[in-house]
Amino acid sequence: MYLKTFSDMKKTSVFFMLKPVSAIYFFIITILFMILTLFIWAIFAPMDEIVKASVIIRPNEVISSVKCVINGELIQKNYINNEIVKKGDLLLILDTTFYQKELEVNEKELNKTNDDIYTNEELLRTIRTNKLVNYNSSDTYMNCSSYLIEKETYEKKITEKENQVEREKNKPDSLIILE
Repeated sequence: MYLKTFSDMKKTSVFFMLKPVSAIYFFIITILFMILTLFIWAIFAPMDEIVKASVIIRPNEVISSVKCVINGELIQKNYINNEIVKKGDLLLILDTTFYQKELEVNEKELNKTNDDIYTNEELLRTIRTNKLVNYNSSDTYMNCSSYLIEKETYEKKITEKENQVEREKNKPDSLIILE
């Protein structure tokens, strides 16, 4: 019995005797199959085992400790459990590619910063001496020469304005424009 409208239902027990639509069975079976697939994958899928932990090794005879200050994937273990190790022995080799890449990036930033410092020092020297020197870096030369050109331009504008003010002062009173 399928319910088409709510008014077709005369008694409340009719609602509970209704048959669900066949698409609901398909939906429920699909959801259950997906959950089952997820559990099977979680059980049998290969997973990487990376452990990050602070390391302290304490021998039985003399108390000493080994601390690992960086994290990373363990590449090689150079000792066997219950083996006696000596001072200076290499116990673990960790994957340091992340730190090497970070070091390269930081070295590039340091070189760029040093170049900027050199450029700014040479610009400051040019400002103090008002002389352009042939520099090794084209950026430094361009910055210093553009400063000198800009300075000359402003000095010319200032002298023009000073001359204009002098001419205005030397004019007769009848030619002075009052604002």
